[in-house]
Amino acid sequence: LLTPVPALAGMADGPLLYRSRVDLSASRVFSELSVREIRNRAEAGDAASMVVLGELADFAQPAGGIEWFRMAAEKGHVPGMVLYGLALARAEEYDSGIGLLEKAADMGNINALGFLRMLMMMKGETLFSTAQWEGWILRAVPRDATVLELLYMLHDRDPAAFGVLLDTMKETAASSAGDPAPSLVLAFSYRNGIGVEKNDDEALDWYRNAGDMGNGDAAWQAYALLADRGDYEGAFI
Repeated sequence: LLTPVPALAGMADGPLLYRSRVDLSASRVFSELSVREIRNRAEAGDAASMVVLGELADFAQPAGGIEWFRMAAEKGHVPGMVLYGLALARAEEYDSGIGLLEKAADMGNINALGFLRMLMMMKGETLFSTAQWEGWILRAVPRDATVLELLYMLHDRDPAAFGVLLDTMKETAASSAGDPAPSLVLAFSYRNGIGVEKNDDEALDWYRNAGDMGNGDAAWQAYALLADRGDYEGAFI
């Protein structure tokens, strides 16, 4: 399928010491195999093996790595989508790369969330519209609360739009049964004074609202807020 990567030639027969950047289960499986065995699997159509070869090749021959990632992504392999999307973004093919990362993130891949967050922090001013920022934060935050840190940047980018976002969150939070994202956005904003006056009582109400929907991070934040006040009895209610 591809020209062998010279840097891997000496590794072809021995056991492979391998740790995937995006797929820990693959690390466990493939650490018992040789590169030759993994290549045989990849050439037989195994997408996970394609990702392994792509990661190994990526350091010595990036073009070869990208091709393996592309083939894995085209088979619907989520770690392959993540790595191919990241490779495209590194090559400044941002639209295609971000599209793949968003698709993988929407399928629950936490690494894709992290890479999108990184892109927003590094290139957000030029790559993402305000609407894209808002939409992605709301999709991502129930699974990765660190995304809320991007609210600072969104507020600095467009304070007026951020104010509209908070108003919308207040309108939708009460009716968004099962979706903690609006409550988390409001809680974080009030806790940190982003776009509103800092108000821990208001933040606590919104954290509890999200926690009641089963969001573990919100429940922990409510506990931490009360513990900071010394209200340990309230923290365990």
